[in-house]
Amino acid sequence: MHIDLKTAACWLAPAVLLCLSLVMPARAVTDTSFTYQGELRLSGAPIAGAHDFRFRLYTAEVGGSQQGSQLTLAAVPVVDGVFTVTLDFGAAAFSSQPRWLEIDVRDSSLGGSYETLSPRTPLTSVPYARAAGLAMPGSVNAASIQAGSVGTSQINAGQVQRRVVGSCSGGQSISQVNQDGSVVCVAGGSGAGWSLSGNSGTSPTTNFLGTTDSVPLVLRANDRRAAFFESVDTAQGPTANVILGSPENFIRAGVRGATISGGGAEDNVALDFRAANRVLSDWGTVAGGFGNTAGSDSSPGASLFPTVGGGWNNVAGREYATVGGGFDNIARGSFSAIIGGENNRVEDAHGVVAGGLDNQVLGPTGTVGGGNSNFSTELGATVAGGIFNTASHRSSMVAGGESNCAGGSFSFAGGRRAKIRPGAGSGLPGFACNGVASAPASSGDQGTFMWADAQNSNFISTGQNQFLVRAAGGVFFGTDNAVNLSPTRFISTSTGAHLTFGGTWTNSSSRYLKSAFETVDVDVILRGVLDLPISRWIYRDSPDEGKHLGPMAEDFHATFGLGDDASAISTVDASGVALAAIQGLNQRLEAENRALREHNARQDEQMHLLRDELAELRRLIEAQSDQ
Repeated sequence: MHIDLKTAACWLAPAVLLCLSLVMPARAVTDTSFTYQGELRLSGAPIAGAHDFRFRLYTAEVGGSQQGSQLTLAAVPVVDGVFTVTLDFGAAAFSSQPRWLEIDVRDSSLGGSYETLSPRTPLTSVPYARAAGLAMPGSVNAASIQAGSVGTSQINAGQVQRRVVGSCSGGQSISQVNQDGSVVCVAGGSGAGWSLSGNSGTSPTTNFLGTTDSVPLVLRANDRRAAFFESVDTAQGPTANVILGSPENFIRAGVRGATISGGGAEDNVALDFRAANRVLSDWGTVAGGFGNTAGSDSSPGASLFPTVGGGWNNVAGREYATVGGGFDNIARGSFSAIIGGENNRVEDAHGVVAGGLDNQVLGPTGTVGGGNSNFSTELGATVAGGIFNTASHRSSMVAGGESNCAGGSFSFAGGRRAKIRPGAGSGLPGFACNGVASAPASSGDQGTFMWADAQNSNFISTGQNQFLVRAAGGVFFGTDNAVNLSPTRFISTSTGAHLTFGGTWTNSSSRYLKSAFETVDVDVILRGVLDLPISRWIYRDSPDEGKHLGPMAEDFHATFGLGDDASAISTVDASGVALAAIQGLNQRLEAENRALREHNARQDEQMHLLRDELAELRRLIEAQSDQ
């Protein structure tokens, strides 16, 4: 089946409307419909009966783009092939020319599919007469307005701003544009708004960006909050809360003087993943980072002035507490500080962790310089660094190393596995003091200094105020930088004096170390020794070591004039005096022996003479007897 369409626009109605529009422009502007009339024929014969129509408006005869919506009209009467419809595609559909009308039709009684009539029907100039009474969207452009056609007389100054014809001198700005285009000038550079290229001559009391009511100022970027400024009152006067960075960053209600300088992201509640930065206490600060908290969950005024510099998941939870950065650090002591690192804790006032991993300060004014798993658990205890070290009593210290325990008050440990016994008054043992036997005193082995070498075994103190060193390679004391250790010497010195591993102390006595030699009268030394008072005695400060035998240093110095201290006797001087006295005694013995030998010689000579005389007498007696 093929339906032929003969069309004719019913221009009478639009013409009437056009005429009315000259008299009643408001009706012309609001009514955008027009009447369309056509004729349907089937095999040359007119069609009758109700038919369904669909109308579409296009920009070209073939192809093109559709303008407006499709209009569907059902059961339109067709009498002797003629039908009349009213169509309204809206004013925008006729914003420019030309236009073509595409029509689908079907018998209403039969239903089924539509047949598209071909070709499209062009809408010529008469329908566009509708646009003569109004300005359709997009229909007015530069070519539509002739130069000079709109002037002052055509502009209602009460409804449309006329051209600005005034200006302001330097240092002034426009504060108002009048209806006739003249301007009102004021001093300063703000005028009716801020310039995007800068302003001059402004006054901060009258020219500013912000709000003048009780509503905070919010700045947005990419249609998301990037900055929040809120003025709040305090007993000391007004202050402000400032939030920059993520829209999820927040300052708890009631908090005053808080600042979040940036960073942050959206929390993931399902994964318990904190990303937003928060300030919970008055005058708290989070400079940046991710998931950081300044303040505590108590009242806003309970933990004043906490600060987190940055990092992730750090908490400054008490007044004046500070976390500089790092990850998962918590400063819960008043005036405490964690500079950085990971998973460090400060639980008491004025404690400090400089950095490292898994370090804890549990006592007031304690310090951990860094390292891993170090503990400061009592007042003023310090661990400088290393791993698994514990300073568990008042003012104790671990210099570093590994697994060292400074368990006594005022004690010092360093190296590897140096264990100064803790007492009942010591703090938590941490790793290094755990399992170390306790000292009898509550203060532990206080005052003990202990240094242990690299041996992997415990070096344990036995009492208070000890100086303990474990050094399998020997000990050296010197006055210069030349270390001189011998495998046979346990203690070596730069002077040459040393203690052997066998326990023998050897003094330095080389000729090349001495000068100003003098001859000694050993007999005088012997007489001095003979006259030197010798007695038994005990040391007042060490009675338990038993009695000693010897002279007093004062008598020794007065007799021999040796050394520069009348309160001490050098072992070298004592040995020298003893040797000189032996030599003096030897000289005396030699002299006496020589005198005795001479005396004996004389006696031998006299005895020899007496024997000769006795022999002569015997000979004479015997001679007389023979007579």
